[in-house]
Parts: sequence; C-alpha cells; structure tokens
Amino acid sequence: VIFNTVLIIAVYISIPILMFMHQHQYRYSYEVVDICDTYEYLLENLSLFRHIHEFYFGCISQS
Repeated sequence: VIFNTVLIIAVYISIPILMFMHQHQYRYSYEVVDICDTYEYLLENLSLFRHIHEFYFGCISQS
C-alpha cells in the first residue's frame, strides 16, 4: 500500500514537470521561462490532477 501511494505521488509530481518541459523545450534555448507562466501552468495542472486523484481514490473506496 505504501509503495502504491509513493508511486502515485511520484507520477503526480513527474507528469506535470515532464509536460511543462516538453511544452517549453524550444523556448529554453532563447529565453528564460516567465515565472508567471510557470505558476499558471502548475495551477492548471494541479487542479486537473486533483480531479484525477479524487476519481482514482473514489474508485478505490467504492471497490
């Protein structure tokens, strides 16, 4: 159970970072990514992952 929780947390942390890096990989060579863009991006993805988290654990608690 602990391993499963750690795995889920690792996925939640890594996916937004990977998506962000992929989205901005072409901009890194030209300019530093604006901190406001980063903050807004993370907020959008955190709300998305919260919904996934609630759905996932809702399914676990029902089963």
